[in-house]
Amino acid sequence: FDPETAQNWADIFALNTIVPFFVVRAFRSPLIKGAHSRPQCTSSVINISSAAAKLNVSPPFLSLAYGPIKTALEKLTLALGTSFAERDIAIRVNALEPGVFASQLKFLESLKTKSVPVTVAPIPVRRHGTWVTTVLGGTDTNPS
Repeated sequence: FDPETAQNWADIFALNTIVPFFVVRAFRSPLIKGAHSRPQCTSSVINISSAAAKLNVSPPFLSLAYGPIKTALEKLTLALGTSFAERDIAIRVNALEPGVFASQLKFLESLKTKSVPVTVAPIPVRRHGTWVTTVLGGTDTNPS
């Protein structure tokens, strides 16, 4: 818990729950207008959560705050969707839960050669994602 601070938690919470709420609130009118412009359709909000929301432990490269706060985002997602549905507002609210991806971030580079068991446990294919599997679904090379 050494690097954890109240400000760190507040910043992560603001970014992952408060900001998404106010973005949805700011775009509520265009979302409603978009849904009304297409009969039998809904507008859609997609929040980006994380597989960390389902873990009971925090991976060593993440703040302990990250998983619980992504869980809060998922609860916010459900609350927003329910609120719109109860008021007959045609806006769907869903969340995606990507897992861990090897990247150029220093603390994730090691995932290119080995996996961290706690981070792959909730993933059906039991491996970390890569740029290719996400974008192209093909070979293991990043064109950048």
